[in-house]
Amino acid sequence: MNGDNHLIGQFSKDLKSLQNKVLEKKINTELNQYIQKSIYYLEQPWLKTKGDVRLNIYELIGMQKEVRELRDDYVYLDTRKLKLTRYDRDQLRQLIYTYESIDDSLETILDDPNMTRSELKTSLWNLRVEHASSLDILTTLYDEYQRTSQH
Repeated sequence: MNGDNHLIGQFSKDLKSLQNKVLEKKINTELNQYIQKSIYYLEQPWLKTKGDVRLNIYELIGMQKEVRELRDDYVYLDTRKLKLTRYDRDQLRQLIYTYESIDDSLETILDDPNMTRSELKTSLWNLRVEHASSLDILTTLYDEYQRTSQH
């Protein structure tokens, strides 16, 4: 899988930035715990590696299991009576939707034994883009929640 080095470089930089913010604050809320879990998930080497990467079926299955757990965590969080602004709640729901989309993409890759190498490369690239999108939403959610919970 040959990726756009700029996207991968930006993803790595944004992930490190969010990690630093979360670690620096050390705020122990449920939301922060889930965000830390999401950061850990996003630290997968294939998401930060420029150039070709190989993923085996077991890695894809494991990824799907993790992404389903994350989605379930945020669905649970959405049902709780957290003090979230409407915008924060929208971001939370957008994150849930993005995890569902990642799950669907993984399902498509895993369920299509006749996928050509070209289709697989495209699907894996799209999966990288979806993960980058989840990081953007996570960052926005974290930043906004920190900003509004301090006022």
